[in-house]
Amino acid sequence: MEWLNKRAADPNSRCATWHIPSPTGSPGDYSDLFLWKDNGREGSDSDMPKTIWTQLCNLAGEDFAGILWITFLET
Repeated sequence: MEWLNKRAADPNSRCATWHIPSPTGSPGDYSDLFLWKDNGREGSDSDMPKTIWTQLCNLAGEDFAGILWITFLET
């Protein structure tokens, strides 16, 4: 959340989200995050914390290239 709050507050960030940083640091209903992942382990937001980016790459698979959509809504 620290990474997302920082990116969402930066007017020069190209982070694809509607997230609005909150004092509690919790994600809201519009905090979805859209990331581009290239083949391998590169992508639009590969600067996020390494452990998180690695988990996303592992979930998507090495050969996946496309958009990853992360939502924080509970079902």
